[in-house]
Amino acid sequence: ETLPTVKGVITEVFVSEEIISEGGGSFRLEIETGITEVPESLKNDDRWNTILKINNEMKKELSAIKKSIKDENKVVYDVKLMVKDGESWTEATAENFPKDGLTVTIPYPKGTERKNHNFIAAHLFTVSMNGREAGEVERIKASAITKTDDGIQFVLHGLSPIAVGWEKTEDEEKPDTEAPKSSDSDTGSKKSSDSKSKTPKTGDNNKVPIYMILMLVSAVTAESIRKYRQDI
Repeated sequence: ETLPTVKGVITEVFVSEEIISEGGGSFRLEIETGITEVPESLKNDDRWNTILKINNEMKKELSAIKKSIKDENKVVYDVKLMVKDGESWTEATAENFPKDGLTVTIPYPKGTERKNHNFIAAHLFTVSMNGREAGEVERIKASAITKTDDGIQFVLHGLSPIAVGWEKTEDEEKPDTEAPKSSDSDTGSKKSSDSKSKTPKTGDNNKVPIYMILMLVSAVTAESIRKYRQDI
């Protein structure tokens, strides 16, 4: 009698045009912002068995790399590695994933850019491969990340999900210009001028007012003496 209500999440999916050639195969990435499903291999893992847990735990992994990065500067991607099979593309598996790792490029998160931000990343193994078990995390420090024109580039040894964190570079946080540093001679002259300006004032500068007061007192005294003599 009524239409059903369906709740869902619409996510942004980026399909890389870059073809990665490694290990004799051709690969490309499909990057989805956010996690929309739990990998089959992790559904019985208490740490990773919900979408919320995956998001939260991956952000914690970024904090383990660099504590100063805020949660609002973190994003989790569901990244699928696609391998070319003849004329079509199919999702890669542990068997056809390059044994020495794969160099991937992730577009810069919204609001960030190459010049003014530094990045870190973390990758969750969803299947056992390359000596790692499903549920293990691969941490990628800033020193292992290359900032290219197309995005951040680093080497992965497994499949999906990937978390990226960022913060502004120190150069951007500093003022554009800095006051020139004084030389030793400048410093000496500055100290000298400061000491002169802070010297307590003496009465020398107040000679004129003092003379006027003395003259006034003298005049009053003289007048008093004159009146006193007249009275006598």
